[in-house]
Amino acid sequence: MGADLSFPCEATQLIALATWRYRSLPCTFMTFVSSPVLVRSLANVAEYPAGAMFGPRQMSSFEFVWVLRGSATWHIEMGEDAQAHPLTPGTIALSPLGAAERYEWDATQASSHAFVHFELPADVDASEWPRTRRMAQLPLLAALCDSLLSPAAGTDQTMRARSSHIVGLMLDVFLEHEDEGDTGDHALEALAERAVSYVKGTWSATGMRIIAIVEIARALDVSPGYLSRSFRSHFGIGPARAFEMVRLARAAVALQRTSSTVAAIAAECGFSDEFHLSKRFSSRYGSPPGAFRRDHGEDEPLAPLVEHRLMSLWRSLTDLT
Repeated sequence: MGADLSFPCEATQLIALATWRYRSLPCTFMTFVSSPVLVRSLANVAEYPAGAMFGPRQMSSFEFVWVLRGSATWHIEMGEDAQAHPLTPGTIALSPLGAAERYEWDATQASSHAFVHFELPADVDASEWPRTRRMAQLPLLAALCDSLLSPAAGTDQTMRARSSHIVGLMLDVFLEHEDEGDTGDHALEALAERAVSYVKGTWSATGMRIIAIVEIARALDVSPGYLSRSFRSHFGIGPARAFEMVRLARAAVALQRTSSTVAAIAAECGFSDEFHLSKRFSSRYGSPPGAFRRDHGEDEPLAPLVEHRLMSLWRSLTDLT
């Protein structure tokens, strides 16, 4: 009997939906699945204290890395091509065989990332491959990463076979689909992601609340105007609106999935009172909280975030553990 390649239930649903979506795209899906993709070890997670450094090292295999918490600046060299990329939750990096690389981890908080090493045929030329992708534009890739960290029970052989299969799919999606969110200005991206890290740390400590742009800028030692321009360049929307949309989406989920009062949800999501939440919620969702709970219980609560391509921001800020 062949290896058990089953996926956890939630990942299966997302993989199925995303695969259906990609059927209409002009690409050759499964390009590398027909080539031998062999994992050297099962996916794992590494933890780093604030300010940690890792490397330099020379890659003896290929590696996918995706940040789970915190952030890093990833320096990578292939021949004469030297690049630096910000890595944050929602970003996945592909380090090719032979690359020289090092990591500078977040100086303000502990960080963690998942990783998996794998091998490809010796004649594969990865010199022109992209280095990073944003998972917000590639939901299938995010689902595969989650599945890789949730291995089904089995023998070592079946688990490695399953992991190799998943990594092959990951490589296909990573290479075949353009990342619409890559601005190319990694300095601006890094500052925007540092702002997200600051907001996440503050919300983790105090609960959701309005955080003034001047407060974030002061913490990051930049001007409010420069911070706003950097954030807008990276996310396509200003920070005040983006962070409010996350709080409103949190309220929408609570309205659908809990029996908490509107006043309690307003307090939990950082609004001064029920009236304040109702005014802001109505402007974004088209109906006040009570009506949304009554008439839109099965609507997509994250629709504004999807529309503005802010799902990576949502994932970063709502995992406040």
